[in-house]
Amino acid sequence: MNRPFTALGALVIAAALLAGTPVRAEHKVGRLSLTPMVGGYVFEGNQDQKNAPAATLALGFNYTPNWGTEFALAYVDSENKTGRKGDVDVGQIRWDVLYHFLPGSPVIPYLAAGLGSLITNPDRGDTDADFMVNYGGGLKFFIAENLALRADIRHIYEVDDQYNNLIYSAGLVFQIAPRKPADGGNR
Repeated sequence: MNRPFTALGALVIAAALLAGTPVRAEHKVGRLSLTPMVGGYVFEGNQDQKNAPAATLALGFNYTPNWGTEFALAYVDSENKTGRKGDVDVGQIRWDVLYHFLPGSPVIPYLAAGLGSLITNPDRGDTDADFMVNYGGGLKFFIAENLALRADIRHIYEVDDQYNNLIYSAGLVFQIAPRKPADGGNR
């Protein structure tokens, strides 16, 4: 269970050691971003689920200096507290909109909100897919031109069953696939 955290920690340390002084380490317009993250998922107390580690993979795009969008998949391997349902796999498929403050800075706080589906698949029992909305925020800290550390926390509201959950995570942002501006500059 600690392997993802150990691997991510080693990757973060290696990236920090290998990164030189960033010349233009910042959020860039017209770039795709790939963000693997690990963290935890906190279930509402009456859900009868144990809190568990979470893994997230997000693909984003920066439309303007402040606005971006992101498609994310998250996975949680939880257990039922009473044992009636055994292990419970929880997945999230979500689309989020992000607003970045200070986009020209190496340290960028942001707010996020989105919607999607929360899928619960117990060992014993029926799979359930519910509509969810989320909101939260985080911080991106650029350590190289196209590499940032990221911390994120979200409130997850499962609309159908009215559960309030929390997902927190940390990971790396890789800015990829640059768009070449017509003037040759890079914002």
